[in-house]
Amino acid sequence: MASDQTTDGFIASLRRLVARRCRPEIVMCDNAKYFVGAKRELDQLRLLFNSQTFTNSIPQAAANEGINFKFIPPRAPNFGGLWEAAVKSMKYHLKRTLGTDITTPDEFNTLLTQIEACLNSRPLVPISNDPSDLDVLTPAHFLIHRLIDIYKPFGKSGLQQQNLTEGMVLVNNDNQPPLRWVMGRIIEVHIGGDRNVRVVKVKTKHGLYTRAISKICVLPIEDNETPVKDEHIERQQQDIQTS
Repeated sequence: MASDQTTDGFIASLRRLVARRCRPEIVMCDNAKYFVGAKRELDQLRLLFNSQTFTNSIPQAAANEGINFKFIPPRAPNFGGLWEAAVKSMKYHLKRTLGTDITTPDEFNTLLTQIEACLNSRPLVPISNDPSDLDVLTPAHFLIHRLIDIYKPFGKSGLQQQNLTEGMVLVNNDNQPPLRWVMGRIIEVHIGGDRNVRVVKVKTKHGLYTRAISKICVLPIEDNETPVKDEHIERQQQDIQTS
């Protein structure tokens, strides 16, 4: 959280980021004026560190450190790609939770931290291709080397709808709290009259679930792109044609 939209405010927030996550090599950002100003001041600070005056008092390693800022064109968030999508996800949870309420700085900072935990707990890919292994890799594994867990829910996120095949999926249960991702593997599919998969049976750590595809989100990995067993599809298609 930045205290204001000024260069000083951004540099202070950047210092807090570095203190928590270590110094990034590249910072991707838009063309907001305070971002541009921060880059200019950081460049000046780097020149100062590399000057003869500071050579003897500051370690050479620190003098050579610099952060490379990369800017996207003004008013073109699509150039941001995945990181702009992360910003969108943050805003989604923030608006849905906060609404029009006015909070104190401490309350707002707490909310931002909880949303950060929610985003860093999202499943990315399965850890293995073993059908009995339901563990997934999350952003938190790269940050704290384990899953994130919090004690109080504050919202839920939507899931995409798609035609599913066998593989690792995320099950969307009603009133599911954040950071409680129900992961499973599809063990059976049911094809509708249009010859598309409409219902699936999923094996999870908590048992078997039968869900419509609108309640399932497949993880974007190669083993989910493989087709369902041919004999299973052919058998159901024959039943459809017969009926």
